[in-house]
Amino acid sequence: MIISCDGATESTFESCRLGARFESWKQLVGDLVAEAKQRRARTLSVSMSTVISSANYSEIPQILLLAASLGFDRVSFLGLEAVDDVAASLRPSGAEMSTIREEELLDLAATVGLEVPGLARSSWPRPLVRLSNAIGLPRCTQPWESIFVRANGDVAPCNALFGSDRAAVMGNVFRQSFNDVWLGKPFREFRQAKVLGTNPLCRACG
Repeated sequence: MIISCDGATESTFESCRLGARFESWKQLVGDLVAEAKQRRARTLSVSMSTVISSANYSEIPQILLLAASLGFDRVSFLGLEAVDDVAASLRPSGAEMSTIREEELLDLAATVGLEVPGLARSSWPRPLVRLSNAIGLPRCTQPWESIFVRANGDVAPCNALFGSDRAAVMGNVFRQSFNDVWLGKPFREFRQAKVLGTNPLCRACG
């Protein structure tokens, strides 16, 4: 189980998640993690996922402490893909990213009992890559392996498009069964376009 978190302070969290309430989120997530661990202590891992942006890069140590206080097992930090102009404007600069000290963060994570897989590899901004028109294997397999559910139940096809208004909604888990969303026409067409190299959103992803 993976839950997104975009900040360790009320101001940052609520600026990244419009309409969200940080204190309510902490209470609900803490209760959910505790319940999940009680029911499936040996089989369910709970992870926090944070997309690093210019708004939250300075709060990474606090995000680790927050994750530990809520009972998470690990935290994953992801780079922000410039899939649209809004996302591009939120990518941290090289100077901002240079302030992140990997070893210090790993030491902190170890102290509070968190796993932090691939911190340096996943968090640094990457140059934008344009795909050719050639048909081939997709570079990522998220649309075949995962779903990303927004608070209103809408399903996004991948983490890079989770907060983008350009992404078509694959379905809604409040109004449809999981199978109807996962095997539905929007998801099937999105996957097919990705494999064919004709999906413009995937082509813009770094």
